[in-house]
Amino acid sequence: MKRIVRLVVASVALTLAACTTGQLNVTPPLQFTPVSAKLQMSVGTVNFAGAAVGLNVFETDRAPSGFTAIPDNTATLTGPGGFAGPAGSADPGSGSASVPIGSAINAFPLASGSTIFAAADGTGIGPPGSSSNAVSAFPVQPQFRDAVAGAATAFSAARAIYGGPPAYPTPSGSTGYPEGFYLIALSGAPPTGVYTLTVSFSQNGNPGAQAASATLGSNATLATLSAPTYTGDGAGGGSGSITVPAGVTEVLIDITDRVSGARATAVVHGAGVQGYVIPNSLGFATGDAIRIQAFGFDYNDFELGPPNNLSQTPSLPAQADVTVAAQVNTTQ
Repeated sequence: MKRIVRLVVASVALTLAACTTGQLNVTPPLQFTPVSAKLQMSVGTVNFAGAAVGLNVFETDRAPSGFTAIPDNTATLTGPGGFAGPAGSADPGSGSASVPIGSAINAFPLASGSTIFAAADGTGIGPPGSSSNAVSAFPVQPQFRDAVAGAATAFSAARAIYGGPPAYPTPSGSTGYPEGFYLIALSGAPPTGVYTLTVSFSQNGNPGAQAASATLGSNATLATLSAPTYTGDGAGGGSGSITVPAGVTEVLIDITDRVSGARATAVVHGAGVQGYVIPNSLGFATGDAIRIQAFGFDYNDFELGPPNNLSQTPSLPAQADVTVAAQVNTTQ
């Protein structure tokens, strides 16, 4: 469901355009008041397959309905002394202590003349609210992958990350569901201290801004997450297992058919060897190239996002640490 991914206030009709995000290149005429939107954030460390480190930004910006409050916005992250975007990247904020959230590949102009890269969403950094170009529906990540060599150990390329069945319902008219986390690759351990996310917007010609802060109390990372196994069953699905290290509460396993584009997401809980099953109904074609990647959390990431949680202010973890397994490329 498209509105799960991006909220438009129920009383407002939004005309759809022929673009990836399905919205017009105009600011939607929302009847927005600052008190109706609640922005909150948690930050944590990222372990990129034992080869690089970074910062996870987990935020929610929701209306009372529990969906995204402001579809068009720009989000900028600042941090304590020593925090800066790695130099030499094409992504915004490279070499700067003030980092616009998003990747250069997602940049496009708004009708207002400003440029948007990503947006503070109902759960995590999400797709910009409008686009005149065929951009990825979700911002690609990790940000600054092109400037942090070790991040390539986990990701063969930066890409959009969103969930599918069986963990999430089958989407209708959209790419999928946000998984909440947003990964920023850094040249070294993220400094401890207070991080602030400032969200700027303009609705009906009226500019505004919100801000939320979170503290990174420790820059120790979670243990490195081993890549999951997977075996196709020849009937459209498959099964596998993953060994979850101590300290990791939950793991999301994303599987993508790189020929058809079909996606699947499995979720497992607890440490030790955990099995998972991808149902045949997803229709992965035998012989197709598939990509598998697992993300481990020290919090219940899946349970905080839609459609599981539509509280306007869900209880975010004090620190949101993530460990990313190296990407696996195989065949169905």
